[in-house]
Amino acid sequence: YACTSDYPVKHKDICLLEISRLRKKYEKKICAVGFSGHHQGISSDIAAGTLGVKWVERHFTLDKSLEGPDHILSSEPEELKQLIKIASQSNLILGDGQKRIQPSEYLVINTQRKSLYAAKNLKVGDKLSLNKIIVKGPGGGILPKYISLIENRIIRKPIKKDHPITWENI
Repeated sequence: YACTSDYPVKHKDICLLEISRLRKKYEKKICAVGFSGHHQGISSDIAAGTLGVKWVERHFTLDKSLEGPDHILSSEPEELKQLIKIASQSNLILGDGQKRIQPSEYLVINTQRKSLYAAKNLKVGDKLSLNKIIVKGPGGGILPKYISLIENRIIRKPIKKDHPITWENI
């Protein structure tokens, strides 16, 4: 396990990247890697979890103000509950390493999507040029990736300024 033996250890002395080295060297051959810290707070434990430790050792106390070297760096019940809650969510938060569009994102994607809009009023017969086109949201018109396909096209139906340019208009 990764551990710095100081009471309490300063955050700058923890060196959590040691976890990555230990995992490469031992995890598949011998055992899982964990983290034991003599630090204050739970931020280092949370960070260790993101580096893939399988367990975290925490000192526990009912009152940090009690005498002795361990109490000041120990977790009181509420802090320990918070750490457990965060740890139980960590696998969900970390995911599987491949970002995918989530079903919950589709509404946002569609409302935040950009499209091509008329930068000024366009009348039938006008030729589209870059100075007559702007990219803005929401979607509803031709996607910006098609701008080179519509440049120099002729307007077939009038398009008001700040309205989307659609395939039906050109």
